[in-house]
Amino acid sequence: MTHWGTVTWDTARAGGFAAYILLTLAVTAGLILRNRWQSDRWPRLVTNELHGYLSLLALVFIVVHVAAVTIDPFTHFGLKDILLPFVSRYRPLWMGLGIVSLYLLLAVWLSTRLRKRIGHRLWRQIHLLAFLVYAGTTVHGLGSGSDTRTTWAMAVYGGSVAVVCGLTARRLLVPVARDDRSRPLGAALTGLAVVGVAAWAFVGPLAAGWGLHAGGAHKTVVVAVPGAKITIASGAVRTPFVATFRGRATVSRANDVGLVTVRIHGALRGGTTDHLEILVHGSPLNDGGVAMQASHVSLGAATALYSGQIVKLSGSRLVATVSSSSEKLRLNISLRFGSDGSARGTVRGTSLGTTA
Repeated sequence: MTHWGTVTWDTARAGGFAAYILLTLAVTAGLILRNRWQSDRWPRLVTNELHGYLSLLALVFIVVHVAAVTIDPFTHFGLKDILLPFVSRYRPLWMGLGIVSLYLLLAVWLSTRLRKRIGHRLWRQIHLLAFLVYAGTTVHGLGSGSDTRTTWAMAVYGGSVAVVCGLTARRLLVPVARDDRSRPLGAALTGLAVVGVAAWAFVGPLAAGWGLHAGGAHKTVVVAVPGAKITIASGAVRTPFVATFRGRATVSRANDVGLVTVRIHGALRGGTTDHLEILVHGSPLNDGGVAMQASHVSLGAATALYSGQIVKLSGSRLVATVSSSSEKLRLNISLRFGSDGSARGTVRGTSLGTTA
């Protein structure tokens, strides 16, 4: 079992954080140069060249990040989602800030390559966009990242902001040339921006239920009964629960590499009145089954959205773990399939604790 979906998702996450760290280092190198913390004895690579190389590497890892998200079998992002700002169905505002930041970074990098042609003054003006790139990327990562609430991710964001904003404040407060002057107002505004982003992070991405407010889930989910819609609520599933499942099962046509996707979706009744969707992606077998390579399971409608993957599969019996912003569940699912594409079964849910 290759778990292609896990590989692409982990690559997207790693590429995003690698790009953010490299962008932080590029901005830091630029601020060090602006603060004139350099020596004639240092190699040129450590002074002017390093800043450009770090920016280019950041662009490379952004491409890796975007490519992995695009080919991930369960994100289903199209070209519109990754190229046009603020139109994505997933957290459109925070995804849009990331797309805008990418275009601004391209403009900054290209202006450096064309510096001799466009002139020093225009290059300096375009280069100031690097601060918007950094701010937009930081908010994009906090608002749309799946790892935002982890300790290590907050350490990355916190350390990055502390270094970049500290060097920016120093540059604004301490003149480095005869014709330069101190800019305390600019330093104060930088500090206010940091406080504002920190306050927003605590009441937004770091708070329970952020996925619903950020646009990570649809407000309504269509279940198996034609025309029936259930509004998503923010409460948690009461566990343990036992619910009956009634829905449909469909199989996609094989793609160009011979893989199919089985979609099982429908309504739960009894212990919870949620909507359940199961996606199994893999190779078709001669007996009508599918050798799973990746999976995605989502639960939600009357309660908050839980999502995760299958951890054990044996015929029509499976075990999945799914998480919301505050709780992790284990689902034991037993299914029966009819010749008309109907699916029925039983779902038993138990709590695995909080995700905070």
